[in-house]
Amino acid sequence: MSRKIWIIVISVILILLFSVSALAKEILFAKIELKDGSIVIGETEKLTISVKTKDGIEEIDIEDIVYLQMNIISSLSLETVDISVWRLQSPWYIITGVNAPKDYQKFYDAIEKSLGEKGSLLGGYSGDSLVERAERYLESIKRSNIIFLISPKAKEFEALKELWKKYPELFPLSCDKLNELRHLSPLIYLTYNIQAGKLRGVVVADEVDSSLAKLLAEEELPLNTLLQYEDGRLKEVKEK
Repeated sequence: MSRKIWIIVISVILILLFSVSALAKEILFAKIELKDGSIVIGETEKLTISVKTKDGIEEIDIEDIVYLQMNIISSLSLETVDISVWRLQSPWYIITGVNAPKDYQKFYDAIEKSLGEKGSLLGGYSGDSLVERAERYLESIKRSNIIFLISPKAKEFEALKELWKKYPELFPLSCDKLNELRHLSPLIYLTYNIQAGKLRGVVVADEVDSSLAKLLAEEELPLNTLLQYEDGRLKEVKEK
């Protein structure tokens, strides 16, 4: 084949490739599991979801959603529990790693005193992995409100990762995400797990005190918000 013919063939191929590329568009697909167990997979049409929040009705385009979790819960649950703010109540658990933040015992004692009800503290490994220790009390932990009390040291997150991979529902954020944010220490992140009907919180700090414990035990704090603890106060921080 002559050089001229090769040039023509290559030119046509390039034109076709660019044409297809220009026509290509992002298509949003959804995988939906229904209550009867059946699964529907297909391209979604234009859809807006209305979400009722404490600030009113918010309209969200489905194309803008990166992650969506929906659970069917009793309307009574919404009437008896305000899931827009953090309100720590019994039963509660504090879970730490091998090297817990300094004064973690005083932190635990201060929460217990503020709530007037004894909680549970799962700290250290005592020769077992955190997963092994947690699994001894797993059903009780799942039914409790949880605060993870974590040192910002990298090895602590490596130790926690095994527990997160097996039981991610116990954590307010993924262990990987917490590891990325540990430079913001002292960091607090609080959320409400609708499926469990319980609070899930994390405190990442080298040292904790009774003032922070009282804030978590006695105050109504914002959920799903990155907070930093400084000079006895919590302030919202923005990721860069």
